[in-house]
Amino acid sequence: MAIADKLQIIAENEQKVYEAGKKAEYDEFWDNFQKDTNGNFKTYLANFFTGSGWNDINFKPKYDIKPIGNAGGIFRQVSIQNLKKCLEDSSVVLDLSQATNLEYAFAYTSVIRILPKLDFSSATSAASAFNSTSKLESIEELKVSTTTKFSNSTFTNCGALAHLIMTGELASDLNLQWSPLLDKESIISILYARSLDVMSDVTLSLAAVNKAFETSEGANDGSTSTEWEDTLLDSPWGDVNLI
Repeated sequence: MAIADKLQIIAENEQKVYEAGKKAEYDEFWDNFQKDTNGNFKTYLANFFTGSGWNDINFKPKYDIKPIGNAGGIFRQVSIQNLKKCLEDSSVVLDLSQATNLEYAFAYTSVIRILPKLDFSSATSAASAFNSTSKLESIEELKVSTTTKFSNSTFTNCGALAHLIMTGELASDLNLQWSPLLDKESIISILYARSLDVMSDVTLSLAAVNKAFETSEGANDGSTSTEWEDTLLDSPWGDVNLI
């Protein structure tokens, strides 16, 4: 065998060894991080990924993330930009459907822009869940139920939020006054998700409503079409506050 061929084989084997070492290191870290000493998946995930050290490069979970009970602060202060893409790239599901506490779950994050579908239907407390996540642009879907409880500070300082599709049945007061970019589809989904049995109050940004429902003739001058008044303000779902 020629020397060049031998060197080629050595180089290929070195790469295989390197890749095998990387995988072994990855498996060891995430197995230890996501499982307990008995090999069971951890379900108490309060503050589990908290901290700015988590980003799009190193957040590559191996297993689905399925908290039960307390998941408060689970992604608090992370530096992840696109959580939806990170989860998809890792073929991992974020399932919050059994989390009863989601206080500060995504609060004070320094970068997060895009979130996947989130199931808050079991969250009896979602106080400050997105508080000061100032770069948050989109939540693909936020599923709620009549037991989901938000606070006045749940969306405080979410000034970049433009897309939030709400599904389920909303019985809690909800304040989105800090989100002047919220689009029409989001506004309609939020208001039509409200429970007919509970007269909850929804507070929206006047700027968002004006932009979403403006007439083509009055674009950007603050005038709105009659669709807003006829379809939404006169609805039977409780008060709509505009700030």
